[in-house]
Amino acid sequence: MAKPAKIKPELKAEVQAYLLGELAEAKRFDQNRAKDREYADQLLRGQRLGEVPKGDPQVVSTDAADAIESVLPDILEIFNGGDDPVTIKPRTVKSRDAARRMAELIRYQLAHQLPWFKVQYTWCKDALAYRNGYLQWGWEFRYRWLESEYERLQTRDLEEILWDGGEVLEQGQPWVWNGRQVGWLGCRVRERVIIKNQPLVKPIPPGAFLMSPGASDIEDAPFAAVRDYPAFHRVKQDAASLGYDLEGIRPGAISSDDETAARLAERGREDWLGSSADDPERGRVERHVCWFHWDLDEDGELEPAMATLINDKLVSLGPNPYQTTPVISISPILDTHQHEGVSLIDKVKEFQHIKTALYRAVIKMIRFATGPQNLVERDAGVDLNSLLRGQPFSVVHVDAGKLGAVKPLERPGMPAEVRWFAEWIESLKEQRLGVTRLNQGLEGKSLNDTARGMLSLMAKADKRIRLIARLFAEMGYKPLFRALIKLNQEFIDRDLVVALTAEAEEDTVFTPDELGGDFDLIVNVGLGNSDKALTVQQGQQLLQILTGLSQAPGGAAMVTPQNIYQLIKTIIDAMGWQSGLIITDPDQGGEANGRGGIQPAAGGIAIPGGAGAAGGGLPGQPGGAGVPGALPPGAAPGAVGAVQGVGVA
Repeated sequence: MAKPAKIKPELKAEVQAYLLGELAEAKRFDQNRAKDREYADQLLRGQRLGEVPKGDPQVVSTDAADAIESVLPDILEIFNGGDDPVTIKPRTVKSRDAARRMAELIRYQLAHQLPWFKVQYTWCKDALAYRNGYLQWGWEFRYRWLESEYERLQTRDLEEILWDGGEVLEQGQPWVWNGRQVGWLGCRVRERVIIKNQPLVKPIPPGAFLMSPGASDIEDAPFAAVRDYPAFHRVKQDAASLGYDLEGIRPGAISSDDETAARLAERGREDWLGSSADDPERGRVERHVCWFHWDLDEDGELEPAMATLINDKLVSLGPNPYQTTPVISISPILDTHQHEGVSLIDKVKEFQHIKTALYRAVIKMIRFATGPQNLVERDAGVDLNSLLRGQPFSVVHVDAGKLGAVKPLERPGMPAEVRWFAEWIESLKEQRLGVTRLNQGLEGKSLNDTARGMLSLMAKADKRIRLIARLFAEMGYKPLFRALIKLNQEFIDRDLVVALTAEAEEDTVFTPDELGGDFDLIVNVGLGNSDKALTVQQGQQLLQILTGLSQAPGGAAMVTPQNIYQLIKTIIDAMGWQSGLIITDPDQGGEANGRGGIQPAAGGIAIPGGAGAAGGGLPGQPGGAGVPGALPPGAAPGAVGAVQGVGVA
């Protein structure tokens, strides 16, 4: 990623004033939303709800947490149960191979380079609880400089080091081979070691994303920002690669915003931001990464810009490398034409209040029933201390003739209407959420005990869950896959060598040229998808039909091995297994069986997998085409130019 341009003095004050004004307006707009998120967090935690008189039960119903924790596993299973949630399709025939390679690369990045499941869990749960779940995407490029000494360094390797910004500290002696210089001996260089060069995908905490008031969509917002509180030593690391101007920036006493402070207080935690304010390295700063439009090149046209404010000071400014705000928002229920959606807590909060009141009333009633009160006449001659203690086998002294002065206070039992009302409230909540006890596996009895009837009831209840999954896919996963395609095409500038699976027998090489092309994205989840158990059952029935059809006269022409393969593959995927590890595509079986075999090479030497001829290339390039002849003295065949010295960061 290119570094932001150095800030011009005449532009700095103008842009900084604009950004501070936009930030203040965005924060004021977010205050009401912050109150709603605080209330949602209170319901989600279920620790306290309302003012309770001293001595009364303080139990709280956990309907909000139960609803979210019931829906979340189904949502995550839909997106991680088998096929990719989004399929990359080529827009033209020429881009068919590029689409396949891009799909393989994105699948590898999500599975191996990113904490993808944790990201999905946090992203979806934020949306279900706080109306909107935010995800920031981008490209993470981190490196450090290393001084290395090479005993032998080829010319092409040195040119690559210099192209990447390195420099030669000691030239060393020319490395001559067969009368031609192929490199240097004893060369010491300063080279850049890349630590991370991959996509960045991370969920944004509630309240950390700010945008212009009134915008119905992030893309339409003239201003957007993400706020965080990094430690100062991390900011100094970012300054090298992001071009921060940290002059005058010092960590100070930073306190959390009101929303974060309320959330910490709800959990009984102290504000952690000011805990290390005295440490100059571990002290924290307030950072806002902003996206907006500005005429940076002064040509009269506004263009996407990106800037960073640290402690309200502009430290970087330049063109937006993504050309858009790299933030994606999802909501489980849309409030049409509005950016803010509707959460499951909005649907269940009144039921949580009602059930909390019922719980407290029932517990209070049970307490009075198990600890009865007595009616005692005044001046009845009864030992009140013994009566109040009420210990088993204790004696309560009563004056003569006053034995009838103490009578138990009779209380009615729990009315049947209370139980009916509680069940009625639960059924209303299930109707509103679309999440029944049947889905949660908590219903012991059912009106329909047949397997088909149970599947039918669950399929009807799952419709709302599939609708939420479809919204998440259209609003979140599809734009994210589009962003990952764009990032890979723009920021991968060198060959990427990876092992796609643990069972792979050879590495896969992704080159920048083969990732280009125009692609279409197709969502594979949500409405229209049947239950997986039903898919397996129907697939097995269809397999029997095709088997019988293939044995009928003329039926062999209607059923091909590819038809059977696709059907069995669908059944295995619905079971949750990886079909590629169990069955082989009949169209690729011959090629797969021949891959990696022992092939004869020149000179009668057996080379596994058909590798290039031995000894044909320069030192460090096994099997490549290069200068013929024997290797120079002291150089082992196929050995890469080794680092013989020590590396000093």
